[in-house]
Amino acid sequence: MTAPAGPPVRLFTRRERVARRRAIALLIVAVSAFAILLTVVALRVATKPDSEVNLGSDTFRVGFAKTLERRIRADRYPLLFQDLRDKSIDIFVDHQKDRPFYQGWRAFEAHAPNSPRSCTLAWNGEHYTDPCTGATYPADGIGLRRFEVKVVKGRVFVNFRKTI
Repeated sequence: MTAPAGPPVRLFTRRERVARRRAIALLIVAVSAFAILLTVVALRVATKPDSEVNLGSDTFRVGFAKTLERRIRADRYPLLFQDLRDKSIDIFVDHQKDRPFYQGWRAFEAHAPNSPRSCTLAWNGEHYTDPCTGATYPADGIGLRRFEVKVVKGRVFVNFRKTI
């Protein structure tokens, strides 16, 4: 039987092993301290009175454009999505019937400005009516907070950051 080929293995001395363990321990302490500091700073920034923290997504993936367009056309009613972004917004998503499925999408808030969530607008086939005040809004949502809608790879997305 022959000895394995290659350079001889050098074993660490006791002093070298202790030094290596200390270095690893110091590195762990330094990384942990940095992580704690970063967490504290993030919490301070997030809890300032003027800070705006959004834990949900700013983009809502509604679904496949063809399917949604057929559903809206069959029901003759826009799609209502309630309780998006932690009970802060309800929206209608609608499609203009004379446009192809990949164009003509619109999304807007399902409540009149300064109205409570309990006053969801009602669609009558021609316009929206606020049940609390009786105010009417056109089918295109003018007068309401409207959001940018895009179709990407056949799917409809509503961007809550971009109002129209």
